[in-house]
Amino acid sequence: MQGLLRKKAVVGLDLGAGAVKAVEWSRGSVRASAFAPLTEEGGNGGGATAVALRKILRNEAPGAGRAVLGLSADQVLMRTFRLPEDLPPAEIEEQARLQAAQAAPYPLAEAFYDYRPEGATGRQVNYRMGIARSAVVKAHCRRVEEAGLKVAAVDLTSFAVQRALAAHTASESAWAIIDGGYAATRLSVCRAGRLAFQHSQPFGCRELAERARTALGLTANETRKAIEDWRSPGGTLGALGGAFLEDIARHAARALQLYLASGREAAVPERVFLWGGAAMMHGACNTMAKALGIPVEVAGLTQRLRGISEPPEHSPALLGAYALALNDHA
Repeated sequence: MQGLLRKKAVVGLDLGAGAVKAVEWSRGSVRASAFAPLTEEGGNGGGATAVALRKILRNEAPGAGRAVLGLSADQVLMRTFRLPEDLPPAEIEEQARLQAAQAAPYPLAEAFYDYRPEGATGRQVNYRMGIARSAVVKAHCRRVEEAGLKVAAVDLTSFAVQRALAAHTASESAWAIIDGGYAATRLSVCRAGRLAFQHSQPFGCRELAERARTALGLTANETRKAIEDWRSPGGTLGALGGAFLEDIARHAARALQLYLASGREAAVPERVFLWGGAAMMHGACNTMAKALGIPVEVAGLTQRLRGISEPPEHSPALLGAYALALNDHA
């Protein structure tokens, strides 16, 4: 009878700038996964996202009814603040509202915000807050619900990934995550299970696509195919792809130097994880490790994470969707 009490399947949805990623989590394991690039076929913006969502749900997860939706970091404004540890809950909520009103570049009535405590300093509690335009969140939720899923929760994808990886690292050590995404490259350093530093550079896999189109005269779909072929040593992008990896590694190395110079008890990370589209490219980890001076490993849906027996083809890009689905059952 215990099996009858388990939660229904949930789909983690990572709606990125270059693709929609989905992982269906059911009964303690991954049942299905899908990666749908946002191509010319679906048009621009929300139309392409809707097409990709319908394709995923029709082909890969027809039985799921709920979704945990992930927002990308460029859609969320982050803020940290401290409050006395003895404040009553009502006062904490009021102070958080004032913090959100000060940080948001738009009226608070047009925003959603959430916050959580993250450790303490002396007799003060540290809080981290995320603020997003309510119109953006509602638009994403509407597309998901129109595709046939109920949105059970909305989270920040990068936070979900940090939580998923934290369970597989030493609790007190410093470690880093590099998200080599479509629109940006983001370095996050975590220490003692909490985010200690984050830096984003608007340079991602979209830059490689634009370089390939210009240099080779390819269409958008032909460019995507050329990049996918590069996952193996026999890829065809050659020097163009190698130069791109070196550039993205330099951005990551510069972000690491900013962290080490921050003076906030910064320590060289013991481990560096790479995920996102860049992690699928042949030679990415070696190029990153050379620039950082630290070993770099791909973080994807591997045997290290529970419920995964065989990594799917787009494993590094699917990590965000997996982490979102897993969070629903945490």
